[in-house]
Amino acid sequence: MKPFLLAAAILVSPLSVVPGGIAFHRSLPPDDAGSRAAPGSLAVPVRADVEGDIAALPYRIGDRAGFRPVRVQNDSAVFTDGPADPADPGAQATVTVSPSPELRNLPEIPNAQRDRILRELAGSDPALADPVVEVLGAVQAGDTLRYEVVAKARLAGSGREVVRAVAVLFPGGTPLRVVATAPESERGEILPRLRSFVKGISGRR
Repeated sequence: MKPFLLAAAILVSPLSVVPGGIAFHRSLPPDDAGSRAAPGSLAVPVRADVEGDIAALPYRIGDRAGFRPVRVQNDSAVFTDGPADPADPGAQATVTVSPSPELRNLPEIPNAQRDRILRELAGSDPALADPVVEVLGAVQAGDTLRYEVVAKARLAGSGREVVRAVAVLFPGGTPLRVVATAPESERGEILPRLRSFVKGISGRR
C-alpha cells in the first residue's frame, strides 16, 4: 500500500465510527511550532486551562501546524482551524486525537481485514453521506507505524462536501487515532498541515 496524506478535520462523534467505540486523548504545551497561526487564519487566544489539560495528556503533539486547541475530554484532544467553537458542522477544519486501545492488534491482522476496518473508520459515521475512500495506506516513520485513510463525503444533514481523514498511529504504548474533517474546498491547504500535525505526534517517555 502506498503512503498518503491525511485530510483536514471537523469533529464527528468518534464513538460512531467503529464497533466498540473510539477513545479520545490530549496534547502538549505551546511552543514555537505549535502556537504559530495558520496562513490566513485569525489569531484566537488559547485558554490557559486547555493548555494545562494538553500538557497532562499521555501523548505529545510536537507540531500543531496552526490548529488551535479547543478542549480536552477523557484523554481526547480537539483542535480546530477557525475562530468558532462549536463550529457549524463542516464549516471549518477540526482534528480529534484519542487513544484507541481496541486497535492494538491492527498490524497483526490479515491485510484484507485490516483494510476493511480502516475503510469503516473513515466512512461508518452517520454524520457522513456517500463516503468514497480515495487513499488507503501505511507509513513507517522511524519507530512509528501509522495507517491512514482519506475519503470524500457529504454531511448527512446539509449536503456540504467535506474531506475526512483518519490515521491510526503506533508510537509505542496505546495506539492513537486522529480523526479529521474539513471543507472539501480547503483540501489543498489543509492536507499538508495535517500531515505535519500527525507526524509530530509521539508517545510520552
